Amino acid sequence: MFYRLVLALSVLIAAVSCSVFQPPTVPFSSSAVPMFFFTPTNSIFWYQPIPAVTNIDANSAVMIADMVRNRPQGTPTANPHTAVCYADASTARYNVPVNAVYPPNTGIRNVPIPAYMLPHNESDSHVAIIDAAGGYSYEFWQMRILNGRWVAGNAAIFSLAGNGVNPFISARASGFSLLAGLIWPQELFATNIRHALVISWANTKKGGPVAPATYSDGRSDETGAIPMGALIRLKPAFVITSLSNTDMYQRAIMAALQTYGGYVCDSGGFSIYCVSPQSYSSNPYVDVPSYNKEFNTIDLSMLPIDQLEVIHMGPVLATSNGYTYPGMYY
Repeated sequence: MFYRLVLALSVLIAAVSCSVFQPPTVPFSSSAVPMFFFTPTNSIFWYQPIPAVTNIDANSAVMIADMVRNRPQGTPTANPHTAVCYADASTARYNVPVNAVYPPNTGIRNVPIPAYMLPHNESDSHVAIIDAAGGYSYEFWQMRILNGRWVAGNAAIFSLAGNGVNPFISARASGFSLLAGLIWPQELFATNIRHALVISWANTKKGGPVAPATYSDGRSDETGAIPMGALIRLKPAFVITSLSNTDMYQRAIMAALQTYGGYVCDSGGFSIYCVSPQSYSSNPYVDVPSYNKEFNTIDLSMLPIDQLEVIHMGPVLATSNGYTYPGMYY
């Protein structure tokens, strides 16, 4: 009887150890996390320069005027915001409860979580785990340790061969992947950002999104509210070099906003999202003159909001079922 009891306890402890995780004491161990971009052939809208002469939305002036009016609460920044890491076939896997899912006590099964992973250390706690061998990105909002195990507020799985958009709410309210539109430190330091950006904005429009977004958490009925998925750009006639006291990294971000634009991906302050320094063993942004380590932001306060414009939008889409993803939950 004693032997069977010891054996049973050993099995129980082993089972628990597979699901209980102790957080690491240091950030991600890589000094240079490889960049990831969705394949342009499957997601051309992320990589297509906006023609200088194009259709501007009929309500653009009203929406931009609303952004100007709300500038004191929405001063632009580039916000290192999403922690990114890579998993492989040897990475331990865990079932991760997801609080936003109905019914309760469900979550994503068999998530590969590297032993060194730390989510972004702000309230959203965004993290994307790239499983290159499996072909998926596992993505979480409010990823954290609770009672000795990983839990998340919301989650999604994206095919790495896809276009960075799914028909359901994800770790972004727009349905976009956390990896879509992110600025990587490597391309920032090369001052060569060759894709559309992703932007959060506080006054997002109530109701459905516009393509390419598939979901929206917008709550505003105001005329100037901007729908989730809207594409905003810096007017092509604006001369970025006319701005004084800017560094080359600020100018590179504004050049991308001018060439490719930025999609409204989330509700929040006026932020353009970058890869979080939590992804690296040391903060790669400390060499950026306009980076504020205390607030973890790159200053874009000089961005002339009145020189922005909203590209013509398609029809408002029906809001999808936000918490349904076949085969995703246990």
